[in-house]
Amino acid sequence: MENLYHCLRCNYCVEMRWEERGIQHVCPTLLHHNPAPGYSGKGYLAAARALLEGEELPINSLIERFFNCTTCGNCEEVCPVGLRPAHLVRRIRAAMVEQGLAPAPIAARAGNVIEHHNAAGAPIETRNNWAASVEGVAADAATLYLPGCAASCEAPAEARATVSVLHQAGWPVKLLPAERARCCGAPLEEIGYPAEAGAERRELAEAIEHSGCSRVVLSGAECLASLTGTQFVGGVEVLHAFDLIERAVADDRIGFTPKANGAPGPVGVLDSCHLSKPSHGVSGAAHYPRRIRALLERLGCQTVAAADQGSYAVCCGAAGGMPQMSPQSAARMADGKLRSFAGAGAVVVIAASPLCVAHLRRSGVRDVPAVMGIFEFIESYFHLRPIA
Repeated sequence: MENLYHCLRCNYCVEMRWEERGIQHVCPTLLHHNPAPGYSGKGYLAAARALLEGEELPINSLIERFFNCTTCGNCEEVCPVGLRPAHLVRRIRAAMVEQGLAPAPIAARAGNVIEHHNAAGAPIETRNNWAASVEGVAADAATLYLPGCAASCEAPAEARATVSVLHQAGWPVKLLPAERARCCGAPLEEIGYPAEAGAERRELAEAIEHSGCSRVVLSGAECLASLTGTQFVGGVEVLHAFDLIERAVADDRIGFTPKANGAPGPVGVLDSCHLSKPSHGVSGAAHYPRRIRALLERLGCQTVAAADQGSYAVCCGAAGGMPQMSPQSAARMADGKLRSFAGAGAVVVIAASPLCVAHLRRSGVRDVPAVMGIFEFIESYFHLRPIA
């Protein structure tokens, strides 16, 4: 009720521009899918308010609108009174799913997670195929590595590089057996299946507890947003893999030496929504992209900024079911991000979210920067050396 009846109609979530704060646009759906205000945060609030008050609205139009949101949360970042339309979108989606109104592409994505325990729908027995020849996996390691659905199935090079870099830094990792690996629930939560998301999360918690590990390291940005700040893995430290490397560098435990091919430049860092927007909870408020830029600059890399960045960066279109619901619109979102980096002079774009990496690579855009995961970038261009 607080959200539905306190909108100022200021239009910040529709067309805000504030160059000094890096705000060029707000909503990726308005920018790349449909410019009608009904697709904005303000529009979602108005539609929900009308439903609550008993107005008769065309259901097919509502379904199309509510399932063409990336749930990036940018509308929440710019709202001057702190309203949360992206969270409301998830609740409306859940109500639609409960009434059997989920669009076919969304139902298919949910089915992948429910049946195969990963959003890509890959057979569960193939979950660890990416690790077949990776050095650094040890059955007795104290650190459990959960690459997440995106890294395991769609960006395996980032999963392999993460294990390799952590191994060089002195952290061997353990993997869950393929048959016990589960989704963190984030993909289901975003598209309106909270009960099913909770079931996946509980099974994952049991597998983590059974592993006997005292630390869980993740690659998935959405996994970190889903698992941090919760008590279901009580007593187990939950981190993004970048946290370990950042700590080791800060404590002068490891150093980096450029490889013969040298680090490319300039480098663009994608502000993945789950890791840069406070509306995504603990992980979003931790400002990972800013910290990644700081590490890269310490390593001697020149970094460049896209037209928008940080908490107000426009989503690349990877999440919220957008690639499944409207693949062409999602591709335009990826195109927009890559071309923005190209305009800033970047020759490579890196991200700490394998979901974003896989999506940007699938976009099919030409004459734009190469795309790499953060660990894939480190392993490609630097040698790690322990510091005594």
